[in-house]
Amino acid sequence: MRIRAPAAAAHPRVLRAKTRFMTWTASILSEPPVSGSVSERVFDSRVPGGSWLWVSFRDLVNGESWAASFRRRFDAPDAVHLVFATDDAVVIAGAEAYWISLAEQTMRYHEPNVFQAVPIPTRAMVAASDFTTVSLLAPEGVAWRSPRISLDGLSFTEVTADVVKGEAEDSSGHVPFEVELGSRVVRGGMRSWQGAK
Repeated sequence: MRIRAPAAAAHPRVLRAKTRFMTWTASILSEPPVSGSVSERVFDSRVPGGSWLWVSFRDLVNGESWAASFRRRFDAPDAVHLVFATDDAVVIAGAEAYWISLAEQTMRYHEPNVFQAVPIPTRAMVAASDFTTVSLLAPEGVAWRSPRISLDGLSFTEVTADVVKGEAEDSSGHVPFEVELGSRVVRGGMRSWQGAK
């Protein structure tokens, strides 16, 4: 299994997004906040062991901040993404995705085995992947999951409001794939896959 981390420039440490209701920032912290300095929440995948990722959230309208810790199963790329047209964020910590309501400071749901995630522009969705499939995460849960399109490894190369493009692994090497978001049609991917809606 191989994890291909996205380029560092594509994922800044501090994110800003003006949503429908509020303006938020989110940043990954190098250490826990000073105890008592902000409200703190713990979101645990209930997988024993591992370490913790700390993320700070700030509402720029009212100036309030809070922080959350997320269980990391193992060493994998971490990320935090603000979601379009919502007061939500998706945090990737140790290959676990946590969909968080920022205003309510609660976890909507947890999705295991997510090695990368990218917000979809103009949609309240996030494209996510494990080693073999692409999923569309929405505020209510997983909206869709592709059939297996990779032998063992996926990376996104482009995510727009209409399509998710990337590279999958085939027995011959890397092969392109794309998912049309409106129809959920998958093209490309590993050769043994026949396609499905």
